[in-house]
Amino acid sequence: MYILTRQFLLLLLCSIIFLDTAYSQGIPSKRGIASTNIHPADLDIMSGRIAWWYNWSTEPTNIKDNSPNDRNVDYVPMTHRSDFDETALRQYLDNHPNVEYLLAFNEPNFVDQANLTPQELANIWPRLESIADDYQLQLISAAVNYSPGEVNIPNTEDNGSPFAYLDAFFEACPHCRVDYIAVHSYMASVDSFKQYIRQFYERYHKPVWVTEWNLSLPEQTETLEQQMNYMAETVRWMDQSDEVFRYAWFVGRSSHGSQNWPYMDLLDAPGQWSILGKLYQGIQSPQDYRQIPAVIQAQDAITLSGFTHRVSDNQDIQLFSKTGSQSQTLSYQIDVKTPRSYNLTLHYAAQQYSEVTILVDGTAQKKLSLWNTGSIYYWADSISTINIPFGQHTITLQVNSGKPNFDWLKFE
Repeated sequence: MYILTRQFLLLLLCSIIFLDTAYSQGIPSKRGIASTNIHPADLDIMSGRIAWWYNWSTEPTNIKDNSPNDRNVDYVPMTHRSDFDETALRQYLDNHPNVEYLLAFNEPNFVDQANLTPQELANIWPRLESIADDYQLQLISAAVNYSPGEVNIPNTEDNGSPFAYLDAFFEACPHCRVDYIAVHSYMASVDSFKQYIRQFYERYHKPVWVTEWNLSLPEQTETLEQQMNYMAETVRWMDQSDEVFRYAWFVGRSSHGSQNWPYMDLLDAPGQWSILGKLYQGIQSPQDYRQIPAVIQAQDAITLSGFTHRVSDNQDIQLFSKTGSQSQTLSYQIDVKTPRSYNLTLHYAAQQYSEVTILVDGTAQKKLSLWNTGSIYYWADSISTINIPFGQHTITLQVNSGKPNFDWLKFE
């Protein structure tokens, strides 16, 4: 069935009605935020969608009267520099016995950050081990990144290499307890990012925390949609990767603002996601099954190929067919409490006839004809029925022909 949609307010109302039922209890266990100015209102919207956060400090700065862990959003303390306040850290740990992890120094191979040689880091490491042992904490390595090379690393001419730095640290401190490796990444491509993270895992044989990352182009020409595409692809890869234990996007909130270059902010005003933040918090993780009936935003797919992100005039996120793509699929995880026939509505746009197969757990159940809406910017609804049994399932949209764009899908 093909219905051209012009009633925007009605669609918005429907989205609001179903939004509360769109999420199940599966918090993305790896997903975090790196930000110095998190407010209680931010934690309210992060609850259920973000697992953890940190602020390069030994304790939260804006929410001292409230335990962030009460909202099921873990705060992870960090010893940013060697002069960190151990008394404040121990006091925070005394008052928050549920803390499980301790992040070590921030970029010791940068003179304007922790600024420690590998030997200096090795000398101070037993102090961190003592704290971790006293509070039964897992200890994450000092976070490294490629640097200008101003911190001396012995026995190498490549002082800017994070691998040379960690090699020298482990040589100076062969019996130091390090449970995870912390990494920062500012790469220009997804492939470079993946290769970089894998190197740490393969070299040190420890799970990786990516505690800062975003798209960073040499020309400094990042756009919002480029950041969205980069974020989404790297998030999906890390969610599925055994090499990555946790990750935190840089940054939650900055002085640039979400609407200005480099378009990296996840948060606007306290308690409000930016456009980028809406994408970040919504992408389905392996733990995330949406309970139906529900409206699911197209960009929330757990797996995606052949689409790019676009921001509409009314600040919605939409998926547009990628030019030259040979394969287009979208998969979503759903939780069915009542097995029955559901109406499935696809909100789409297409300037040519398209065909889509609906698969349930990999088995084709229905083929849909999506008619030409007149433009890639004119949206319509395709409504069909689909039988879904009880339990957790994966619904896949497989494009067989044409180049349709998608906004949302609704089960009712």
